Order: sequence, then C-alpha cells, then structure tokens
Amino acid sequence: MRTLIPATMCLLALTVGALAQSSDPQTKAQQILLQARAAIASEAQLKSLQTLSVLYTSSRTIGAAYFESDIEYDILLPDKFRRRESRQPFTTVTVMQDENALTYSVPNPASGGDAFRENSPAPQAQARRRADFTRVLLSLLLRTPSEKALEYRYAGEHTEPDGTAEMVDVKGEDGFAARLYIDQKTHRLVALSYRAKQLSHAVRAMARLAINTPPQRPTQTPKKLTPEEQAQLQVERWAEVEKRRKQFEEALENAPEVEYRWTFGEFKSVKGFTLPHHLTKAEANYEYEEWNISSYKINPKFPPTVFGAK
Repeated sequence: MRTLIPATMCLLALTVGALAQSSDPQTKAQQILLQARAAIASEAQLKSLQTLSVLYTSSRTIGAAYFESDIEYDILLPDKFRRRESRQPFTTVTVMQDENALTYSVPNPASGGDAFRENSPAPQAQARRRADFTRVLLSLLLRTPSEKALEYRYAGEHTEPDGTAEMVDVKGEDGFAARLYIDQKTHRLVALSYRAKQLSHAVRAMARLAINTPPQRPTQTPKKLTPEEQAQLQVERWAEVEKRRKQFEEALENAPEVEYRWTFGEFKSVKGFTLPHHLTKAEANYEYEEWNISSYKINPKFPPTVFGAK
C-alpha cells in the first residue's frame, strides 16, 4: 500500500501536467478553470454553496455626473438573482428568474410617489441583463447560470501589471462572449473583458434628445385631479416611458462596439472562500465604475418573496 500511494499521486500529477500542456484549447481551458476554481474554494465547498449575498458601494461617473450607491446582490444558484440599489430619490430593484428580468423603482420615504416599473420587454434588453448576471457569477465563482451550450477555449498568455495571465474565452447563448484573465501563479481571476455597444454613447445621445425636447410644463396652477384624470395621466406617463425606451434602444443600436474590462483585487478569505473585495470597470479604457465590497454572506437564507416580482 505504501508504494501504491506515491505511485497514484505521481500518476495524478502527470495527468494534471499533461492536461496543462495540452495543445487542445478546450482541454487546456478546462484545466486552467479547474485550478482557478480550486483557488476560490474546495470542490466540496463550491458544491455546498446554494446562496450568496454581496454588499458593496458603487461609485460611477456618467458624463459629468457622479453617483454613489449602496448595492446588495442576492444570488440563488443556479439562475436567480436580485440586485437592490439604494440612491436618492429611488431604490431600484432588478430581479431575474426563469431567464426573465424585471426592474422597478420604489421611491425612498422622503420622496413619496408610487412604485415605477422600468423593465423593458425588448429581447436585447433582457439579453443584456442576463449577460450582466452571467459576468457577475463568472467574476465571483467562475461559473454561469446554466452550463448549456457553453464553450471554453484557451486563448494564450497576456502580460498583466503584476505578472502573466492565462486567457480563457467563454461563449454561450444570446451571443454571450467574455474573456477571462487568470493569473499563472495564484490561479485567481484578475480580469474579465467583453465587447458590447458603448452605453455612454447612448446615454449622451439621450441627454442631447432631452435638451432638444424638454418636457411640457403646465402653464396653470395644478388642480386636484379626478380619478379619471389621474388614470389618463398615468396612461400618458407610461406612453412617454415606452417612447424613451425605444429611443434608448435605437441610440444603443447605433453606438459603436467597444471593449469593457473588469479588474479584480483585494482578495480575502470569507468562510473558506477567497473572493475579491474590489472591482474596477472600464469602458474603452476609461474607468467609469468602482466597487468596494464590504461583506459577503455565504449560504444566507432568503425569504421566498426575495426573487419575486413586486
């Protein structure tokens, strides 16, 4: 028995080495991912993970505007999430389940008003939300909501500021594509990149449109509306929202395609999971958002209503 154990270990080491040096890009990609997932947690821990909650502060620059928000990301594996963003005057919630995403905003107590739904039924908008959730799961756990029709391929080496990274390309449904950068020494995911329509271009286009077509303001002192008048006002409001949604989708479709890059840092251990606590997002080499993650909860219990529509 004493001679068999070392022999078995040597055989395993040789197998791992052979896979790492494989010329087949899919085989090599799987081996790199195996090492990278082991750098997050053991196989048993990853299998036992059912839910995850992430609390972070997001600092964003959109044009000349600067926003800071407190955001909570709740995940129920394999494919449900809720993103709750608190920023005056609204708290905005996005929920996804069964591959359908819904977004709505609830006025904060000082603001008053009614809940306002923002979800777009447009297929491209739904695909964007699913893709964003997939990127978050890859960033934290190197997994995706569904393993169906996914392809991983080794794409070579890349020199990073702190060393050399192995590049792995990921492709999936709805045209999803991303590139992972995994450090050769630590086996940690240090960056993720993808190509998409330039959101800032569409935002600027909508801002110009708003300047050229300012909202109509009443010329008389507003009176108390009857229920019928309130209902009609709500209909007009939704019509304006739908108009703006279509204009945004058109502006985004006409925007150029650019590279987005997420960079990860400040890895810390949380109940046996090594997870990043800092994330920087860049669009066409311009850094526009920063996450400072304050806490993770491993396997928290969520009420059944967390992932339901309001």
